[in-house]
Amino acid sequence: MEFYKMIDNIEQQNLLLDWYRRFRVNEKAHYKSATACRIFNYTLGIPLVIITTIVASDIFELFREHAEDQFPWKTGIMGMEAYLVSILSVAAPVLAALQTFLRFPERAEKHKIAGVKFGLLKKDIEKCLMFPASEDEAKKQIEKIKEHDAQAMLEAPSLGAISLFLTRYAIKENSTIKHFKANTENAE
Repeated sequence: MEFYKMIDNIEQQNLLLDWYRRFRVNEKAHYKSATACRIFNYTLGIPLVIITTIVASDIFELFREHAEDQFPWKTGIMGMEAYLVSILSVAAPVLAALQTFLRFPERAEKHKIAGVKFGLLKKDIEKCLMFPASEDEAKKQIEKIKEHDAQAMLEAPSLGAISLFLTRYAIKENSTIKHFKANTENAE
């Protein structure tokens, strides 16, 4: 008996393998999205800290040196430095607003939780395929998986098109059975 032909009902088996593939794609895509959110958070956060530090130190230095001139918009090096400090002082609150508005840490956590839920659904399917039950019991297990899937989909944040595309590309359609076989052999 083949490892993936443990359920007598071919329709149930195909349904479970199809769900397994979909859950695998969702799991990986949510993990990729969580990683991307963490990277974007650092990409905005680190320059924000650097810019606000530069602006805070340079603005006091500029005003100290040019106390008699309220706004040192002269030509030359000091004029260029004043322009740079002005640009950075505008960029800092813009980056802070973006970081706050886009909520990357919160989104990363939601994607991570969704990835875990889809991983657990994969394990439920592996259990169904490895330890087949009676026809009625199999239907109950499938209904349970279906309910958990619906709940996971409701709670999961939406995936970006790029994350989903890259994950689907990385996970070939025909690799589901190979992946399942490798996971079940490693479990033994």
